[in-house]
Amino acid sequence: MSPLQRKILVLSAVAVVSFAAAAGALWWLVWRPVRYINAHQGYSIRFPDGWEVLPGGAESLVQAGGFQDPKDNEPEAIISIITADLKSLPAEGKGIAWWSPLSATRLENFTRLREGNWRFPRHDVPWVEFTYLGPEKTLVQGWQFYLREEPRGYVVTCTAKPAAFEKYRTEFERSIRSFRFE
Repeated sequence: MSPLQRKILVLSAVAVVSFAAAAGALWWLVWRPVRYINAHQGYSIRFPDGWEVLPGGAESLVQAGGFQDPKDNEPEAIISIITADLKSLPAEGKGIAWWSPLSATRLENFTRLREGNWRFPRHDVPWVEFTYLGPEKTLVQGWQFYLREEPRGYVVTCTAKPAAFEKYRTEFERSIRSFRFE
């Protein structure tokens, strides 16, 4: 190999490595999943790639929406986080035993599909999966998780139309598992 060929080879290798490093840095700064931090309410969560935090709602309610349903231009899936001060709830209101029946009374045609617990680093997190009639009498499937960290309780609800729910289940799981107390 001539000295000229060696220089071209070295410069080409440097260019490839530089391009890869620049592309990686650009991905990290622009396209990587973003962690939503709510320091005032004491938590953070990583929403799925491409999702946006939706406007409106009270300080104790945060919603992120998935990709738009072309039929009605509404998010196809939503993750909502409700924060409650545990001191303001009755003694029985500090977990799933209180919140799940409350959901059943507030959501039309609430039907419990299944329930269980996930193991998180500090404790078990109870959950319930259900369906209900949403706006315009459309069937909605939901998955609620009940997290506690004194002095607050958090209800994380993942919803989508039943036909799309399984498509988003993995995204929902990743977001729930990314939930952190701050």
